[in-house]
Amino acid sequence: LIWNSLWRRLNFNKVLREAVWWQNVCGNGFIKSYWDATVMDPDSDLPGDIVMEVVSPFHLFFPDMMITDIEKQPYVIQAQIRTNSWVRQNFGVDSTNHKLDDIDSSLLNVLGLNDGNAKKDQTTILEVWVKPGYLPEMPKGGMFTIVADKIVQGVDEWPYEHKEYPFSKLDGITSGKFYTHSIIEDLIPLQMELNRSRSQLIESKNRMSKPQLVAQKGSIDPKRITSEPGQVIEYNVGFEPPQPLALQNLPSYITEEINRLYTDISDISGQHEVSNGSTPPGVTAATAISFLQEQDESLIAGHYTSIEETVEKCAKHSLTYVKMYWDEARTVKIVGIDGSFDVQTFKG
Repeated sequence: LIWNSLWRRLNFNKVLREAVWWQNVCGNGFIKSYWDATVMDPDSDLPGDIVMEVVSPFHLFFPDMMITDIEKQPYVIQAQIRTNSWVRQNFGVDSTNHKLDDIDSSLLNVLGLNDGNAKKDQTTILEVWVKPGYLPEMPKGGMFTIVADKIVQGVDEWPYEHKEYPFSKLDGITSGKFYTHSIIEDLIPLQMELNRSRSQLIESKNRMSKPQLVAQKGSIDPKRITSEPGQVIEYNVGFEPPQPLALQNLPSYITEEINRLYTDISDISGQHEVSNGSTPPGVTAATAISFLQEQDESLIAGHYTSIEETVEKCAKHSLTYVKMYWDEARTVKIVGIDGSFDVQTFKG
């Protein structure tokens, strides 16, 4: 009941879609779920609320690439870009002299946001989560935040009862290492070859529609020839009229190669006709259609399983925060299957 309410109120559908986008493009997506005491619960009008947000894979750093389970990593570092005014308001630290690192500067360049004024008003925040037993100074684990080379906050024990990182990872294709692969990596060379083949067809089409002319020297003025439809080309008496230069058709294997590329892309991505709402020619039996659908789904079964595990972990974290921080009765709003509304109150 509580998780259904949080799913709606925290707009978890949108968060999950953004994380799945990173999963499909990079092979790795991350959702951060944590308790923020500075925000307000809109349903109960009480301070503190659960926050769900997508974290870019380029802003999370893990030490051991051979460990596939995020919970077995000794520590996790999240890098964030914030304005200096935000840092002063939340941490009371002046970071005006602290410059962005190379990774953040490169990312801002790609986004077209790295102008001089914006760069001066931004700084990098490092949020470090350490599991128990890895730092002598933090035997029980914990977290600390670094701004402008200064530790501005810290907890010398694990802050949450679930004893897990607040990050949930969506995996792509298993690689035997921490970072998984994306199907797009295998599709890139096929797409490049498809683009080249289609460009050849377009170039051939343009030549066919606007052929070159062959004319005897002195028979016409070439400058007067244009691509105007229905143009009359005058030539001098005693000369042969201009003739289109004979062109050879493209070999049939060019068009056949395009069809093969489309087939290869469908096979690798697992997106055939049945996945797009249609059936292959000659396939009408329901059993055969179901079998083809299962074939496509088997290629991305790992993606589905990872999404289910991520939703489960986010729900577990959310209910843990409810238990820890809902020390006053809070309002929970849900919508039933029949569209009816229900409001109840809960506390930790």
